[in-house]
Amino acid sequence: MNKVEDLQEKYSNLFDINKGNILNDIQMGKANVLDLSQTDEFVAEVIVSHILRNSLQYRKNAVHKVENKTLDFPVFFVLEEAHILAPNKRDNASKKWIQRIAREGRKFGLGLCLVSQSPKTVDHDALSQMNNMIILRLVEPEDQRHVQSASESLSEDLVKQLPSLNVGEAIVLGLMTKVPTLVKIDEFKGRRHGGDIDIIGELSKYQDKEDEELKKQEEVSSNLGLYY
Repeated sequence: MNKVEDLQEKYSNLFDINKGNILNDIQMGKANVLDLSQTDEFVAEVIVSHILRNSLQYRKNAVHKVENKTLDFPVFFVLEEAHILAPNKRDNASKKWIQRIAREGRKFGLGLCLVSQSPKTVDHDALSQMNNMIILRLVEPEDQRHVQSASESLSEDLVKQLPSLNVGEAIVLGLMTKVPTLVKIDEFKGRRHGGDIDIIGELSKYQDKEDEELKKQEEVSSNLGLYY
């Protein structure tokens, strides 16, 4: 009981024991975001595994007209940081269900998108099941080989172009296009997260805060009749 109570207190902003199954809250036609940024990778693996396992079973129930818990509409999952949830060189709970969704999901109306900045560390079996790929700039040869081995459409000529792609440029290949295509993605001007921190700006703000605090202390000391 102590462990359960500690869990509830530690993750009270994430979990509500009275909430019920999270799949019941999915809204059709909308982007339903589950923010796991405040959890470590082990907690994230458990949550993702639970959601994917239930989604597959619920969709099977719906397709086979089983009078049980169902998910009545198709769902497309987009998994950020896929190299954590489906690592290439170790097993975990979420990797098992990602592989199953990648293999079986389309038959039951479940789609899957794996997003990663480190393709070489994403599970090869899951990656090879992807029907389409959007590949941005890849410089490291091991990343290039890993992606190429998972796609029949990525020729050696295209691989050689990957290091020279500019920001926002990508090679699109798979069922979504008849031939591999180089595209330019417009920069999103709205709210952004996950970009590089402005180190100089952060240090400058810290220094300004320090100077302001020192100035306040000098004013307090002066008002007390002390001089330095």
